[in-house]
Amino acid sequence: MSDPTLSPKGQALASRKSKTLFPEKLYCILESEEHMDCIWWNDKGTGFCVDRSRINHSTFLANHFKTDKKESFERQLRGYDFKLLIDNRKSKDRGKLVAGYSHPCFIRGSPHLLSQVKNLGNYRKTKMRQEAKKAKSQLLVQTAPTIFSSSPDMNYAGSVFELWFAILTIYPHGSDPTSIRPGPGYPIANSHLHDPY
Repeated sequence: MSDPTLSPKGQALASRKSKTLFPEKLYCILESEEHMDCIWWNDKGTGFCVDRSRINHSTFLANHFKTDKKESFERQLRGYDFKLLIDNRKSKDRGKLVAGYSHPCFIRGSPHLLSQVKNLGNYRKTKMRQEAKKAKSQLLVQTAPTIFSSSPDMNYAGSVFELWFAILTIYPHGSDPTSIRPGPGYPIANSHLHDPY
């Protein structure tokens, strides 16, 4: 239920904070033992087992995870780095549709460890963005002194090429380079950029 005193943005933030993450939701389901016919802790409490056939024919997934496909559920498990322990799907035994999963921080009786169960997809994307940003800033730091140098004997063609390279680095995909403003410590010195023709 939303608070009428909050702005729409505040309500959106509050609802986002109140959403339960996949590992927490899964942990609560396993602790409640309500769906022991579909999903249950293993004997040691270091992992859990899933009966894939019963999950398919029950409303368990739709009620708790907004999906009714076991494949989506398993993709979520892989996304949070749960390891497949046992996979009896290929055996001819009675329990051939039982699969077991574990994660070092997903242990019965240790809900404080759940914050360590991270979504690898988000982690990888964030890390890639940070690395790209760092590489761009290092490139600009290396090229900025030569691009914005006020030395009159600087090679004109080389400086123009370097300047356009920096502009394309800063403004990829056809962004508007006319909005470039000199940064602190690197004033643009136009006096030496004369037309050689």
